[in-house]
Amino acid sequence: MKTLTDIDTTIDALKEVSSNALLKHGFSRSRQRIFDLSKSLDQTWQDYKAIHGKTYYKELTLFVITRSALGLRYKSIIKRSGLKGVVVHDCLTELLNEKLIYKKTIDMKLIYCAKK
Repeated sequence: MKTLTDIDTTIDALKEVSSNALLKHGFSRSRQRIFDLSKSLDQTWQDYKAIHGKTYYKELTLFVITRSALGLRYKSIIKRSGLKGVVVHDCLTELLNEKLIYKKTIDMKLIYCAKK
């Protein structure tokens, strides 16, 4: 997650700096080209996150569950993965449908376990 945040921050900074350079120092082809490239990079990054983000979150959720010997509860998966609850819920639903994980109940607690 930190890497994705770092990339987002870097792209936002690049857009802002290129925009400020264009506004403060006037129009030039190179400044305009850098500004256009930063906008294009930002759009490409947003498209990439939309397409591949769900797969990344699903893999992260599966990784967290497989590292647990006895399985994990829903709140523990959220804490260990650092993802939001809605994202974890969607990932768990997909992983259950793909039969990569299973649910079991221990002492009235729902536990998610990875298939070995």
